[in-house]
Amino acid sequence: MDKIKWEEIYLRLYAYTDQLLKNLSWFRKNSDSFIKGKQVEDYVCDAIEKYLSEPEKFDENTGRSLLNYLKYHVVRSLVSNDINSAENTKTVDFINYTCNDNDDESYSEYILPVIAATFDEDIDYQRIILEIENSLNDDAIAKLIFQEVRLNGIPRRDFIKKHKIEEKDFDNGMKRLKTILKNIAKQYDYE
Repeated sequence: MDKIKWEEIYLRLYAYTDQLLKNLSWFRKNSDSFIKGKQVEDYVCDAIEKYLSEPEKFDENTGRSLLNYLKYHVVRSLVSNDINSAENTKTVDFINYTCNDNDDESYSEYILPVIAATFDEDIDYQRIILEIENSLNDDAIAKLIFQEVRLNGIPRRDFIKKHKIEEKDFDNGMKRLKTILKNIAKQYDYE
């Protein structure tokens, strides 16, 4: 552990986490905190603390650096856990969302997780889900991705392993699914 340059790792991890959290504000837009009211420093410190409490989970034989392990495994899992928590899904600030045509994240991807929490009647949510599933009837892979990855949160690697499909088939199915979600979300965009 003496060889680890913690100051450099902290600074780089901070920059990565700050970028990752840019569009993930807590439910109040004017707040300087992010999901679950945490600051960038909280995620960085939690990631380092998690590594220090269980250093055996990092295997340097994989060819991955400690920084990449902390960024892509630990920080992302901490952020993902907070994003998917029930508390956060009920307090997402989708009203102040700004959509750029160049963004990888579309309005549909942003708003679909909170549709259930924003409609007065569950029947509207169910109608949208049914419409999505009907649109996916001719695409078995995209339908499975929607049901398992989007609705149930199964990670990509687990889905690929479970269904024994190629990564490129998953990626192509996800692209088709995003197109369908975008088209359906446009029908409900009343601006």
